[in-house]
Amino acid sequence: METATREEAHYQGAVGSYRQYSSYQGWKDRGIILAKGFSGKGEIDGHPVLEECMRLGKAI
Repeated sequence: METATREEAHYQGAVGSYRQYSSYQGWKDRGIILAKGFSGKGEIDGHPVLEECMRLGKAI
């Protein structure tokens, strides 16, 4: 999930909904990556969180 805010509380609704839905579906949670503080086009380019996403994707 990517958003402009860095406040952890702002993510809790989306993360909670994801956890409930994945549990309901019987899915195994492989991880959650929150990319915080991005709001403009291209701001995330080259950021280390992209490598974290790649590692998670390769591990699935």
